[in-house]
Amino acid sequence: MNDRLPARLPPGSATQTQTQWYVVRLKDSGFGGPLNLETLKTAVETGTLAWTDIAYVETGAVGQWKRLFEIESLRAALPTLPEPGRMKKFTERAGGQTAAPKLAAVPSPASAESPARRTPAPSAPSAAAAPANGKPNTVWADHLAPIAAKVPRAEWSSPRYWYLLLDGKEVGPIQLAQIDAISRTARPPASAYGWHVSMKRWKPLGDIPELSKYVGKAARPTDPDASLVIETASQKRKSNRKSLVAAVFQIQPSGKTEMIGVCGDVSPDGFQLLQHGRVVDYLAGTRLDLEIRVSKTGAVPAFRVSAVVKWFNPVKKIAGLEFVQLDAVDRKLLERFTSDLRK
Repeated sequence: MNDRLPARLPPGSATQTQTQWYVVRLKDSGFGGPLNLETLKTAVETGTLAWTDIAYVETGAVGQWKRLFEIESLRAALPTLPEPGRMKKFTERAGGQTAAPKLAAVPSPASAESPARRTPAPSAPSAAAAPANGKPNTVWADHLAPIAAKVPRAEWSSPRYWYLLLDGKEVGPIQLAQIDAISRTARPPASAYGWHVSMKRWKPLGDIPELSKYVGKAARPTDPDASLVIETASQKRKSNRKSLVAAVFQIQPSGKTEMIGVCGDVSPDGFQLLQHGRVVDYLAGTRLDLEIRVSKTGAVPAFRVSAVVKWFNPVKKIAGLEFVQLDAVDRKLLERFTSDLRK
């Protein structure tokens, strides 16, 4: 059984402007959407969703929560349907068709514009990950950024220095002694990454032996780079691919950006997205508008692109995306960058 929840519709699609559906899966409080009726039917037919799960249909300003067995257009798609008496009792016990479920739904990237905000918010991060006032943990960035600004450009690639990615903001170059000093008064953000000239890509601090102690755990015994493999022949790209030190941000319909991971490798045709922390379970075919922010030591400038999810591995937290709308200049730069495979 496919256990992945459906992903959101691409921004601006025709279906998104009409009837939008959202789902909450009872067994794990998973949240998915917005999606169209056909995608919802597929999730029901494959067993990803059960008849007891909850859907929310939104047409214009009108919305209503319903159990899947209460939605007439989905009844035929349900592999098994309970007896009418059992369905009636379940509805009465659940509070009727229009009762919003009291679930702590896992937010999706669309949470700011979806019914997930009608459900209780998940518990706040621990004090070690964020200040008590709930604001982003900027202590490390505020302390280290002025130090990094004093390093001459000619020394940016020196092996003496490290770079950090703190809540999407690149900070560096800095030395281990400077990181060690600030670690005595504050811990880094939970989603912090690190990079050194000896590395191919950004990695979570917990995966870097020299930095893992700052997040309170030992680094993994195996190199995470080893997991970045092409899993099937269908996932091979026709162009050269090369590791790129870059953070990946999703561009929301409002224009705001949200960091969703880092780049594994890149080619003129697409790239691998490595997720860290909260995992968004992308459905193949989902279109994303992205901003690829390359490190200031990188060989290509930052660029924006539209890409489609081709495959997703929830265990390794890796997604393969294909570029569908890439500026010609950016493509030329990527072709030049990936043509030299010596580094």
